[in-house]
Formats: sequence, structure tokens, C-alpha cells
Amino acid sequence: MSEQADYKKLLTELIQKQMVILGPNIALDTARKVPGIRIAGDGVVLEIIGDPVMVLRSVAQEYTVLSSYVTQMALNVLKQKYPSMAY
Repeated sequence: MSEQADYKKLLTELIQKQMVILGPNIALDTARKVPGIRIAGDGVVLEIIGDPVMVLRSVAQEYTVLSSYVTQMALNVLKQKYPSMAY
């Protein structure tokens, strides 16, 4: 799997977790504020344009603004699942 595919998978999981926590509309609207990401209605990341690390950081930051503690917990779980990826 390519690095781009890994970031798409990680971002998809993060967005889908936030859809459960925040509700689909808020979670999708929040993630879609970030330039360089295209997301389907089910939370699947279809495309990352540009630096995937910056896109991940930006999406995480947007969610952190809404619910910092919950987002940090979800991101920590994903960091353990993807330990070799930069954050």
C-alpha cells in the first residue's frame, strides 16, 4: 500500500469515528473545510491533494476545535494502529 493510500485510510477512519461522535453532518462539514481533501458522504476519503501530513494535521486540528479531548483520544488510538506514519 502506498503512503498516499495509508493516509487516505487513516483519514477515512478518523472522519468516520467523528461521524459517530459528532454526527455525520458536523463531522463531514468540518473535515471538508480543509483544503486538499475530497470526502464521500460515507466519510471515505476519495482524494488527498498536496501533502498528506498537512492535510491530516489540518483535519485533526479542525476536529480538535470542536471536541479536543474526544478527538485526541481517537487520534491516539489511530497513532497506535499506524505507528510508522508521521503526525
